[in-house]
Amino acid sequence: ESKLEYLHINTFIIDYLPKFTCLESILWEVGDNGFYNLLENMPHNDLMITRYNIKKGSITHLTKLSKIQFMLCDPDDYKLIGEYLPSTILHMTINIDLESVGVLDLSKFRSLKYLKLVSRFRYIIEYLIEELILPPSLHEFYSDVKIKKMNLHECERLKVLELKYTHEWDITIPY
Repeated sequence: ESKLEYLHINTFIIDYLPKFTCLESILWEVGDNGFYNLLENMPHNDLMITRYNIKKGSITHLTKLSKIQFMLCDPDDYKLIGEYLPSTILHMTINIDLESVGVLDLSKFRSLKYLKLVSRFRYIIEYLIEELILPPSLHEFYSDVKIKKMNLHECERLKVLELKYTHEWDITIPY
């Protein structure tokens, strides 16, 4: 019986993983396909996933998922977040690689405490997100994207708010 408590996998492809008896924590940084089937029968208390690709399908069965980082690249990706991710997530980072997002509804994530929105499209003058619906459980919110409408007033537990947005021409480059 294994005494392993913490497992960190950082690779592009993984074919096999021993069946550990009960891990305290798993940090899963696996490439494009995710290989989430290897996690299905592995007992664990906490799961963190980076590099999640929403196009590879739902991971709602991973109910001990507490932290996730993923990228929105396709115009329809943001519509799948509520359907493809478990509601148990506590910490979420979304890298937005789109020029515009309609309504980004995160209200399903009633346990979400930390949210960070990041985009490489800082030069866009228009709003990147038309409407952001936040869960009332949110404690920390960080964003560098331009949001037209959001329900911050419903986040009664919010303790940290950092909204940063700069135009490309606002940045001074030294000579």
